[in-house]
Amino acid sequence: MLRGGVGLGVVTSITLRLRKVSSLNLEGGDKVVQYTALFPRDAFEFAARLYTSMLPVKDTRLTLGCLVMIAPPPMGPLAGKPVFMIDALFIGSKSEGDKALRPLLSDDSKAKALTVTAQPVLLAKMNEKGDGRFKRGVYLDTFSSFMENVSGETINLATSHWLEFGDKVGSSLSGKTVLNLASVSTEGPRKADPQGETGLSHRSRSFLARTFVIGLELDEVNRVGIFAEQIKEIMRRDDRAKGIVDGAFASNIKAGTDMKEVYVPGKLRALEELKRHYDPDGMFWNPAVNGWGP
Repeated sequence: MLRGGVGLGVVTSITLRLRKVSSLNLEGGDKVVQYTALFPRDAFEFAARLYTSMLPVKDTRLTLGCLVMIAPPPMGPLAGKPVFMIDALFIGSKSEGDKALRPLLSDDSKAKALTVTAQPVLLAKMNEKGDGRFKRGVYLDTFSSFMENVSGETINLATSHWLEFGDKVGSSLSGKTVLNLASVSTEGPRKADPQGETGLSHRSRSFLARTFVIGLELDEVNRVGIFAEQIKEIMRRDDRAKGIVDGAFASNIKAGTDMKEVYVPGKLRALEELKRHYDPDGMFWNPAVNGWGP
């Protein structure tokens, strides 16, 4: 790779580090474990507290997320109803995963949930899940933010706003939205870049909040877009209360995003200087330097 620094470069070759599957101590030698708990509308507050009780994620083998949505047709009898889903993926054995997710598997959780399952899934197929709505030819957009802190109260505010939106516009429209929060350990990124030298991503942020909008008609786009922006504002409240600047995940940004949300402070000027040096003729476009205009 020809490097200009701060995320600027031209890829000329790639070297991958491979790890033997046998070293991962997977369930049955070749399976990860997918944990799913579904909660009904009257248990949303409990589900938010349960989710945040398992944070921050410290085990690098664990990815922990939650989704709030109108259950899609593949969910059978739940289809068309609001559900709060806690979804976890553990890359290791089920016995280790059960320890890491003990609160999710507790009797209290099972009493509140519609269902709690732990399903081994072939490593090669762990990303094949789908709910049928994410398909070619439908309008799809995402409104996202990248945070250091998310509280149970904030999740409750976001889900309450989503429920109010659904009560106002009906499930046929709110069913085209999905609230998603994902959390992973920051240990790996911090070790890889302890000084924040790349400048591109916020290494201390482990929460990615997204509102997916799916299959909208043209007259619905603005209406749902306003709602999705409101959810983004809610999800950022904990960071803002602590004086942490708004953050955005680079691969999820929308056109027009303030690039100060993508690059850590102090790096934008360095990027401008590097671009002038490596691209004096302005052959390549970069929104952080050139802006979003034509």
